[in-house]
Parts: sequence; structure tokens; C-alpha cells
Amino acid sequence: MVKEELSKKLGIDEARLSIQNQANYDLVIQYKSDECYRCSFEEIGLVAGQSTWSTTIDTRWPVKLLVQSKGNVNCSVVDYHFKEYGDYWWTFTKNNCGAITLNNSPKDAFIRTTNTYSL
Repeated sequence: MVKEELSKKLGIDEARLSIQNQANYDLVIQYKSDECYRCSFEEIGLVAGQSTWSTTIDTRWPVKLLVQSKGNVNCSVVDYHFKEYGDYWWTFTKNNCGAITLNNSPKDAFIRTTNTYSL
């Protein structure tokens, strides 16, 4: 589902999410698949204050992300469907959860074919 590998080249059904924490306190990142309504959130990482952390996320289904802190920021659950090979950023400041932004457009995962028929 989620792997913490910074230098790994993205594979099939994977996207990279980098979280930049500009606040002076740590953020706890939690994750669960949108497909599993009975599942609990799973802690996938801790982003120290004034640092950046990256992880690889499975793109086969939408996910729910929850960010909590010991400071003033507690973000509600964010629903997001990452696209294959996408590179995403999420920046947190002292008073703002920010939004997930696409750093580069992912390649189209669908193979396009043109069929020509003659009679």
C-alpha cells in the first residue's frame, strides 16, 4: 500500500507524495484505502518540524489521509485519488493544512490504439 522509499523509481500503480512541514512541530501522517470502510487509519509516517518527508502511494484506489500534530494543526480527512506516476506535494504551515498539488503531470496510463477497417 504505502512504502517509505525516497530514491525509488516509481513503478506501475505508484505515485510519490512529498509532505513539507514548515511548522515547528511534528506531523503524524495516517492513511487508509477508500475501498475499506471498516479499516482503521494506519500511521505511515512522522514529518518532523521544518522538514520534508516522501512516500510512495498505491494508485489503484482512492485513499483517505489524516494529518495530526501536537501543535495547532489538525486536518480533517482528505479524500484523494492519486494518478499513476504522479509527483505530488502537500505543504503545511503553522496555521494552514494547505492542499495537495501536482508537481508534474502523470503519464496517461491508458494505451490508445487506432483501428482502421476497410471493406
